[in-house]
Parts: sequence; structure tokens; C-alpha cells
Amino acid sequence: MTSPDKIDACTELINQATKCLENLDKQCTMRLIGELIQNGCYRIKSGTDVAIKNLVHDVWLVLNYVEEGELLRRLRDLGVSITWLSMALLRPKSQIKHLLRRYGLG
Repeated sequence: MTSPDKIDACTELINQATKCLENLDKQCTMRLIGELIQNGCYRIKSGTDVAIKNLVHDVWLVLNYVEEGELLRRLRDLGVSITWLSMALLRPKSQIKHLLRRYGLG
């Protein structure tokens, strides 16, 4: 069971990351996504997992080629699964595997 304090902390990080994205600050958004993953927020089944997937998808849409690779590398280094990436990026697993190979990550 997840404590309300952890959910609140995750929600605050999501809000901060959303503000960064609204300001088109991709580096800030990616840094905060990293913090969310490190803190295990993407595993909380209280809506935060969906919010983080949506945030990852939204930032993905505005990244350039180099930034895409950086985001994928960060997420994989933090232990995010191909299945999770597939759901977050709304892409089939085969395409995620292709992207990981393309960026030299798999």
C-alpha cells in the first residue's frame, strides 16, 4: 500500500513537470520524469501511473532525435520496461525495440 505522503509527493512532481512542459522546457520535464521514475511514482496505481505515462507521451511528441534517445536511455537506465514504454509512447513493443536499437540501447 502506498502512503498518502508518497502520492502527494508524486502528484507535486507531476504538477511541476507539467508546468515545465507547458513552458516548453524539455530538459526540466525530462529531469522531473527521471525523479518520478526514481521515486517509484510510475508504479503507484492511484492515477499517478497514468499521469506519468501521459507526461512521457506528451514530452515525446516535442522532442528532437537526440532528445528522444536521451529520454529512452534515462528511462531504461532507471529500469522502465519495454512494456511500460510501449504503453506510455502508444507504440507497439516491436517499435519500442526498434527505437532502442536505433539509439544503441538494446
